Amino acid sequence: MPDTVPIVIMGQTFHLRGSHDPAYVARVERFLNDRIEAVRKVGGAVDSSQVMILVALNLVDDFFSKERELQELHKDIDNRAAELIELLDSHLGADV
Repeated sequence: MPDTVPIVIMGQTFHLRGSHDPAYVARVERFLNDRIEAVRKVGGAVDSSQVMILVALNLVDDFFSKERELQELHKDIDNRAAELIELLDSHLGADV
């Protein structure tokens, strides 16, 4: 049976069920609360719904940016692998 771990986000307690390490859950809680605080300071939003929407938008933007970086990295790896294969083929073909 999954464990229940309480976290506090914007003063509200949520009980998360799952098999995650409590240290990981605490890290997620701190991260989210830090993001909320940063949005409150910069955005000036007072309403909790507005704050959460702004946090969500920032997190989605971060996610899409990282996703794009990962796709570019995969493309770079594929290109380098193809170059190495071509180089190996040309050297091995000359020796055979």
